[in-house]
Amino acid sequence: MGQLAQAVRSRVTPFLGFCGGAQLLGLLEAEPPAPGSPTDDEGIIDEVLRRATGAPIRGFASPAELEKGWPGDPRGVRATVTFEPDDPLFADLAGAGRRSTTQELPVSHADAVRPDAFLPWRPLRRFEVLATSTFCHEGLTEFGWCRTVPQAFRSRDDAWPVIGAQFHAEQRDFAEPAPGDPPESVADPRLFLAAAYDLIVDAHLRLAP
Repeated sequence: MGQLAQAVRSRVTPFLGFCGGAQLLGLLEAEPPAPGSPTDDEGIIDEVLRRATGAPIRGFASPAELEKGWPGDPRGVRATVTFEPDDPLFADLAGAGRRSTTQELPVSHADAVRPDAFLPWRPLRRFEVLATSTFCHEGLTEFGWCRTVPQAFRSRDDAWPVIGAQFHAEQRDFAEPAPGDPPESVADPRLFLAAAYDLIVDAHLRLAP
């Protein structure tokens, strides 16, 4: 993954990354650290990423740290993704009913971009978070815990768009909608992908030489 650093940093093209690809974009797009911030690789990783449990990323994650809601998973567990219905990436998901949540975006990650990395003084301040999930666990601590995960983010500036999605819209759909979601929500991953490609094509029309 590190061999992609030069391609990302010197690009003249949009980028779209899923899961680990979104995390890689977050690391490579991080703004220069503020005075006093860590400049070593481990320090920058800690500024941008964390384990799903909130702990620093060190070594391999245990199965208990994996957040997963996947088509065909016999447990039937899904993540609820809350999104910005007025944003172009999610307007088609929202539809006429102005829906702002979906359980039809597959997730599988033990690491995640930190939500506080997007604050105005933090390394991903040029990005806007457009979708989140909240994961709650019991048993990993005495009282359990809940964590917010940024599930989709996009660069704010009027340049080549950089889009990160920690859910897996590129994977196959769930066979049927989750309880409470409308039947058409099974198309949510494909609608997100189509909207992302529309933004990419629009950028080429505006910015390509």
